[in-house]
Amino acid sequence: MTQNYKKAADFKQEINYVHADRQALLSLAAKRLALRVAALTSLVVFIKLTTHVLLPYISALAYAGGGANNIVRGAGYLVWAFVMAATTFHIHVILARLIMLKPRLFGSTNYL
Repeated sequence: MTQNYKKAADFKQEINYVHADRQALLSLAAKRLALRVAALTSLVVFIKLTTHVLLPYISALAYAGGGANNIVRGAGYLVWAFVMAATTFHIHVILARLIMLKPRLFGSTNYL
């Protein structure tokens, strides 16, 4: 128990002693903020594109695939709809990761 207190006290002393360049820290913070703002803007634009263009197209492909007379053509439509939906979801996750600056949204991993 006393070792933990000693480690905590040593850690606190190390935190107070920072030998870093203030300008470099501010530059890094500005770059992170710019990346987050760009990713958030891209996500908002992509959500609008997804809801107004991609989702209607994906649902039309799935509907055409389900009602196709030819099995091969119907399967092709369904596969294409699935690939488009998976790609759309993947892009949303990538943009969310960039906004959060984390390699994974859930779980305990190191920040970027």
